Amino acid sequence: VQIGGDGQAISIDSHPTATGWASVTENLDTDGAMQTFVACLPGANPTVTVGGSTGYQSSTTATWSFSASDPASAGGYTMTVSCRFFDVGTQGPWGPCSSPVTKSGLADGTHQIDVQATTSDGRSTVSTRSVFVDTIAPVATFSTQQGHTFGTQSPAVSFSITDLNGVPGLQ
Repeated sequence: VQIGGDGQAISIDSHPTATGWASVTENLDTDGAMQTFVACLPGANPTVTVGGSTGYQSSTTATWSFSASDPASAGGYTMTVSCRFFDVGTQGPWGPCSSPVTKSGLADGTHQIDVQATTSDGRSTVSTRSVFVDTIAPVATFSTQQGHTFGTQSPAVSFSITDLNGVPGLQ
């Protein structure tokens, strides 16, 4: 776009980049003086990757690591990272955190970490990871066939397994 008149001109060039933001350059020609301004426009949201403890475990300690990046960081935006925990259905508040995060003394049940990256211009992303702590071993009950003598070729044994935490499968 160019606007002319009285010896003044303004041109605006938009440059999309692979990082998801664009730069806008304004050239002002006022009485022979040239000025250039660069403004960065936000694009893509930050990315958050969470790794570490997940699935079922018998340990009462969970450790999570995370990383966060802002594809528009070249635009001068800053980014903060905060975490929130869910412990057996109880949601905690958001608070500052750094990687790695270790929680110990976890009760049986589901524990979850939410990691949020927020940029200074308001873009944000949340990523989640959860672990199910189960410290109570399943109970196996065996029974033998009535009137069967062991030592024969084909003994019949039956069993049942119960788990107090409702674990869906056994290994």
